[in-house]
Amino acid sequence: MSDSGEDRVVGDWRPESKLYRRPPGLRWVLAAMIVPLVLAVIGWAGSAGSDDAAQPSAPPPVPSATATPAPMTTTSVPPAGPFGAFSMARTGNGYTLGGEMPEDQKRELVDAIRFALPGATVVDQIKVNPKVRAPDAALLGGVFSVTPDVTGFDLRLANGTVRVTGTAQSEKQKADVTSAVGDAWPGTRVVNDIRVG
Repeated sequence: MSDSGEDRVVGDWRPESKLYRRPPGLRWVLAAMIVPLVLAVIGWAGSAGSDDAAQPSAPPPVPSATATPAPMTTTSVPPAGPFGAFSMARTGNGYTLGGEMPEDQKRELVDAIRFALPGATVVDQIKVNPKVRAPDAALLGGVFSVTPDVTGFDLRLANGTVRVTGTAQSEKQKADVTSAVGDAWPGTRVVNDIRVG
């Protein structure tokens, strides 16, 4: 029964395409390394009990048959203060970091950069200040992931304004930097002085 449709022969296979995708660029490789690392460091810091020292420790509550379960909260609460001054400049083979951060966040950031960029020079000029707020490490990793191709990249945060300079290869790359910086420092004014060329 060749007309029943059960013995159909597929004869319209297409030849193999000769077009292939390029391998991912440097910024994607850096993002693939930095973001998981930063998330792991944050998880480790949260599980190590690195809550704010100002919070008193209390014994765990005794469960009760009539008690309503408390809503889930995160274990790591950032200080309520303003963002500390921060600077990040691309140097020949790495970054120079400056500004103010709480000690734990400073150590996590520097260690994450050194781990993600082996062989890169990281000049740490960050001063410890427990009264300021640091940007979320994962979101700061997003800034690192969009800036490797920005020549002469420089970032300065002071008085609630983040100013970025350098030379990008495209308008999209410039816009990506603005977006990543705004995510890392929410509520700040972002001035993007990056040139395209």
